[in-house]
Amino acid sequence: MSEAKRRRGVAFSERRRNPRSVDVVLSSAMVACIVGAPFLWPLSVEVVPRVLIVVCLVVVPALILSFHSRVTVDDECVRLSLVPVWRRTIARSDIGEVRQRAILVRDMGGLGLRRTSDGAIGLVMRGKEAVEVTLRDGTSYILGTDRPADLLAVLTPAASA
Repeated sequence: MSEAKRRRGVAFSERRRNPRSVDVVLSSAMVACIVGAPFLWPLSVEVVPRVLIVVCLVVVPALILSFHSRVTVDDECVRLSLVPVWRRTIARSDIGEVRQRAILVRDMGGLGLRRTSDGAIGLVMRGKEAVEVTLRDGTSYILGTDRPADLLAVLTPAASA
């Protein structure tokens, strides 16, 4: 972690992107669509189908490629986000319990922001390791991370306070 973040009180910060294989497949599909769009364009003379072609073949893959999750913990709160669509700020005083949890992407229903069968909200960009944060009101968040021990160590004092 950078010295500037430490001085601002940031105890943990992690940014997660899609797995490289997903990025490569989406990038290849987007390039194929951009190359193929001029061939599809003359097939439609109406404006609406042309706009749909551009949105479906270029804009949607570009948005998917821009998705990334961010977990930041400072002295006062935990900030969760799935950029550019979802953000949540949790006061550290609201944290009731924190524990490490093993996860599989297929059990979560895929990558991104997911609701699990037990009602938890999962923020997962890759599988295997996660930290489950349960708030005092019963809401649970499952945070996929490459550094579960670091996140757990930072959050544990908040849960025991």
